Amino acid sequence: KCTFTLKDVALQLGLPVDGPIVTGLVHVGDWSAICDQLLNKVTDKFNGSRIEMKWLEDNFSHLDNSSSVIERQ
Repeated sequence: KCTFTLKDVALQLGLPVDGPIVTGLVHVGDWSAICDQLLNKVTDKFNGSRIEMKWLEDNFSHLDNSSSVIERQ
């Protein structure tokens, strides 16, 4: 087993990790389409750009034997 630290990632990617965090806004026109593309399911339970945790739990807490490794992650 191996644990990666933020310092390890910084060394591998050459990214500075010793300053303020810089983020930007992401504008998505259709969250339902993004949800469908990433999760293969669509919810109407959006709160802005957030999905209710209960919906995620109800839809993804049980995986069957046919689930791929990626789906299980």
